[in-house]
Amino acid sequence: MFTLPIPRFDVRQSTHAGLAKAGRDAEALAAQVATTENEPFTRARKRVRDALKQAGLADQIDALVDQLLG
Repeated sequence: MFTLPIPRFDVRQSTHAGLAKAGRDAEALAAQVATTENEPFTRARKRVRDALKQAGLADQIDALVDQLLG
């Protein structure tokens, strides 16, 4: 993971801008997923991942990362 060729962020690059927007959208969606105080972290994380997948954001982010890393 520490040897991935991750380029510096450049807002002028469409892939970088797309990832930034997708990240904001994912954060907003994740904030809407209801969790309980005593819920195990792994269960809450799975529900967030499921919501991101269902909304298409997980696939969008994966595709953008693939583009970024070539």
